[in-house]
Amino acid sequence: MMVKSELKAFLSPIIKSGIILTALCQIASLIVIGWNPHFLYGIVLGACISIVNLNFLSFTVMMTLNGRFGPFVSVTGYIARLLIYGGAFFVSYNTSLISGIATIIGYIIFKVAIYYSYGFKPGFASRSYKDVKLNDLDKDEWSKRKKKREG
Repeated sequence: MMVKSELKAFLSPIIKSGIILTALCQIASLIVIGWNPHFLYGIVLGACISIVNLNFLSFTVMMTLNGRFGPFVSVTGYIARLLIYGGAFFVSYNTSLISGIATIIGYIIFKVAIYYSYGFKPGFASRSYKDVKLNDLDKDEWSKRKKKREG
């Protein structure tokens, strides 16, 4: 079971990377489309909602694992997160089309930050399995059970 300090250590690099990517995206938008306060509003709104939903997701996961109403909390949390995403997009889109697009970009940036923090940064290719003894998959517990059922 994860404690709050472990959860904070897990979320911290994602949030830092997401904020940096959001700032880089805003700088790129200045070069591509020029100064547009609607784009800034949308991307900041998207980033903030992504942070809120990431924290809400971690809360619902903790509640699901610790409580007896696991599936109910999980489904309710998922629906609540979707409603938060949809409500923020609706508000942003009503401001302007550019703001709505920027909000979606803000949502996606944090997904990219997750892949960066726990995928690319540690390095997929840097993991070498040379001289590492891997389990023989034909001798693991599941294959033993399968052989018993077949035999």
